[in-house]
Amino acid sequence: MEVKKILSKEIISTHTNSDTFVKKYLMSLKKSDSFSYSNIHVSKLANGEYNDNYILDIDIKKDNENINDKLVFRVNYGSQMNIDNQIEYEYNILRLLKDSGVTANPIMLDISKDIINKDYILMEYLEGRWLDYDKDVEKALKSLTKIHNYKYLNYKNEFDFFISKNPVNEIIKECESMYKKYVESIYFYENIHKKIEYIFDCVKNIDTSFRVDDFVLINTELNSSNFIVNNNKCYIVDWEKAIWGEREQDLGHFLAPTTSYWKSDTIFDKKSCEYYIYKYFEYAQLNKNEYNNFRKKVFDYIRCNCLRGLTWCFMAWVDYNGSDKVLKNEYTYNKLKKYISDDFVDMVIKNYFK
Repeated sequence: MEVKKILSKEIISTHTNSDTFVKKYLMSLKKSDSFSYSNIHVSKLANGEYNDNYILDIDIKKDNENINDKLVFRVNYGSQMNIDNQIEYEYNILRLLKDSGVTANPIMLDISKDIINKDYILMEYLEGRWLDYDKDVEKALKSLTKIHNYKYLNYKNEFDFFISKNPVNEIIKECESMYKKYVESIYFYENIHKKIEYIFDCVKNIDTSFRVDDFVLINTELNSSNFIVNNNKCYIVDWEKAIWGEREQDLGHFLAPTTSYWKSDTIFDKKSCEYYIYKYFEYAQLNKNEYNNFRKKVFDYIRCNCLRGLTWCFMAWVDYNGSDKVLKNEYTYNKLKKYISDDFVDMVIKNYFK
């Protein structure tokens, strides 16, 4: 299989400093595309598994005004959701959430490929740092309730987003698909396989009842790097896998050890999970009579997300050792080795499945 090449900072700089790009940007601001001077400085921000991100420091002079802006240029290389319009999907999520106060404002979507041969979006650059589990968890919970309690009005009909019609079963199906890649690979290890099968069996016994009328927009990937904290402000970023689903799924993902440990050394014990479930419930101002059901469902989703996180890691381990992986990250590679170890899987089973 041909190995695809990611775009370098120099290529991004060359193309964003073109007249074509500057005019597109001005038009996205609903301004005339005439200008007398422009300079766009490009610096690397970060990359994930399927996207690359750059900071654009923009300086444009028009006849009667100067435009200075700092934006994120986000270019897409693939889709975890197996859709062709991945970056457009994420752009529409940001459009939907632009008045929530806790997400980046979308500026421009370009799927024309007349500047670079990739789809990309421009969005607001958010100053801050990643979430620190030792001091920012309650800030994150407050921001999450703003998303989940956001008044979406008729947006469900305006935007064609995925709807999770049977969340637990869909997670299991996704996990089976991901894990199959590991089972059929040369890296398959029988001892660890028996433990993952045990986790599958436990998750398959979870009650799959749900209420469609209670669905909200959920991020589904709430690890610490998907939060940007600036003093008391806490933003949620990276909306590429957002769907309509149950709020308990997001909270279960946030508290699951497979999530918190990914970018830190934090693993919430059961007592901490109990506390944060209660604080979320309090911030969201939900019906007190529903707390016990809410709590149970969050713990069910913690178990679901343990399975999802582990099977993703086994799939990613195969990908990272293959030759057709586009974006490779050394930190991710080293973390994957820990996640697929007997020690980590044993810890998950002991704390969440016994």
